[in-house]
Amino acid sequence: IESEDERKKNKKSPVASISLSSKLKDKYLTLIFKDDGRALQIDKIREKAIALNKWPKEEIIKWDEKRIAELIFVSGISTSEKISLVAGRGVGMGVIKQKLEEMNGKIELDYEAGRFCEFRITIPV
Repeated sequence: IESEDERKKNKKSPVASISLSSKLKDKYLTLIFKDDGRALQIDKIREKAIALNKWPKEEIIKWDEKRIAELIFVSGISTSEKISLVAGRGVGMGVIKQKLEEMNGKIELDYEAGRFCEFRITIPV
């Protein structure tokens, strides 16, 4: 979520919005989390991936935006500027994905730069 000044500059409400909704279909529950923030910072994620040194830089540079976005689920990738109790260590999203897969669930990502970020978590019920 951007600062109030950044939101005003981008013609958004100064107060951010986060929504949570759910759907039940065919014995699966889907939880949808969506915010109206700046979305994923693809350039920052790419930089972190290069710094992580897990893949060749030449390979990372060729990856499309969708492939870069999926890196948020890789251990060691975080765009947080500061390490805190809840952010910055690059483990959270990877653990969430792993736990969901262990439950035969999944997490899907959708976003639009500067507009929103949405996570869809689907689990069997």
